[in-house]
Parts: sequence; structure tokens; C-alpha cells
Amino acid sequence: MHDNPLGRALLGQADAITMSKAVDALRSALKTYETPDGVFLDSAALLVTAHR
Repeated sequence: MHDNPLGRALLGQADAITMSKAVDALRSALKTYETPDGVFLDSAALLVTAHR
């Protein structure tokens, strides 16, 4: 999680124990969505761009 901007923003100052607990919790939460092809979450995104 320290290798991406969101992870650094959330845990940038965390000690090793806190980081380990956070990674374990994330892995546990995503386990439900794990498939042989990777981790897939049911989601959608809409990107809107407007110009004047």
C-alpha cells in the first residue's frame, strides 16, 4: 500500500505494526472477490468531461 498515492496518504506515517494490520485487513476484505483471474469488484465508473 505504500507504493501508491492513496496508500501513502492513508498510511504514510504508520509504523510497521499498523501497516501490517492494515494490509491484513485489506486482504481479508478482498478475499471474497478473489477469482483465478484476479480480484474483481462489482463496480462502475462514469467519466464526464465538459467544455465551454
